Amino acid sequence: MLNFFLKVSDLSLQRLMKSSLHFHIIVEIIPLLRFIINIFNKLTNFFRFKSSREIVIIKTINPDARTEQNKHKYKPFTGGTFMEFTEEIRQRFMKVSPANIGHQITGGFMKMEIKPVVDEMKVCGPAYTIQGFERDSTSLYYAMQKAPKGSVLVIDRGTETTYAWVGEFVAIMAQQCGMAGIIIDGPATDKLALKKGNFPVFCTGFSPITSMVTGTSKGAVQIPISCGGTVVKPGDIILGDADGVIVVPEDFLPYLETAEKKEAVEIARREFLANGGIYNKRPDFDVVKLFEYDMDKNIQNIKNNECKYD
Repeated sequence: MLNFFLKVSDLSLQRLMKSSLHFHIIVEIIPLLRFIINIFNKLTNFFRFKSSREIVIIKTINPDARTEQNKHKYKPFTGGTFMEFTEEIRQRFMKVSPANIGHQITGGFMKMEIKPVVDEMKVCGPAYTIQGFERDSTSLYYAMQKAPKGSVLVIDRGTETTYAWVGEFVAIMAQQCGMAGIIIDGPATDKLALKKGNFPVFCTGFSPITSMVTGTSKGAVQIPISCGGTVVKPGDIILGDADGVIVVPEDFLPYLETAEKKEAVEIARREFLANGGIYNKRPDFDVVKLFEYDMDKNIQNIKNNECKYD
């Protein structure tokens, strides 16, 4: 059969060669066909590489290399430069409630399924972002060695909810590496051990099926990720406690200062209520009058910053 096709091919080629016109056309077309085949092979190899799960991709970028596209949509950053997050700033954040930051913004909240292992746990620090899929947690171990001290490891697990990337020993290693805490959009393991420890771990639940370090699936660090339904970029300030986790806007100082003032007001309010005060007759305004007030006028006063509310 092979000989038959070879003979047919030879006869066809001889016939074509007899025509000089056909011969010149073939000579001209062959380089073009080779070029097209070469481009096709390169594209095939490229997409095969992109879709392969047998390669670990570890990416690092400058935390300050942020673009307009990656900024929080709910609060445009107009400061021009990014504020330095110091230990003194972190200690100030640790004294305020995330709710008093969240009271000032309209986005950046992680879904309520992400909770601390122990209610008393609180975490604050710049995000060191991690993206990982399936069972291979190579990117997490890489991040623990590369992240600056004081970082909060924020892990995007995509839609994977089976494998636990964080457990007793990961928490111990992260603490020894100087991390401030771990937030993972997925399950953890070793629940009892994590509860006994003092290292902040926030997760969606627990699983007995754990991860492995195999280097066989894609992973990335220090890229914009999605965690708990909100965007987290490298260097974003993370603040979390039993009420939940929020991503603080990049120009964080005004939000911190306002939260500190609210903390002071709440101390006075607790004392007011403890002494028999009624909430709708607070010293600053009467809720009953506010509710019965002409709504259109009330809305206009709010727009003009003439009506106090909190």
